[in-house]
Amino acid sequence: MVIKNIIMKGGVDVKLKPTTGSIIRTVTLVFALTNKVLTVAGINPLPFSDEEMYMFGTTAATLVTGVWAWWGNNSFTKEAIKADKYLKKLKSGEECITKEV
Repeated sequence: MVIKNIIMKGGVDVKLKPTTGSIIRTVTLVFALTNKVLTVAGINPLPFSDEEMYMFGTTAATLVTGVWAWWGNNSFTKEAIKADKYLKKLKSGEECITKEV
């Protein structure tokens, strides 16, 4: 017997599946637990020194924050900030009145 994970949403079948965040957290937890069990058993599961792991971690964090900062809408000029506010109003469904200059 096969059980389908389907709910009705507005008359449309929507399949239930875990989010990407849930999958990443689960894989990370399994990795951390496996690493801890092997370390307690006296087995070095990772062939890296602490310094190499630190360098990898800080490099990864720098890359992730760099991409995140670059990807965001970084508005600095008055015109860009006004445009962001206008876009936010449009997305929220507010009526927007524009003035032609």
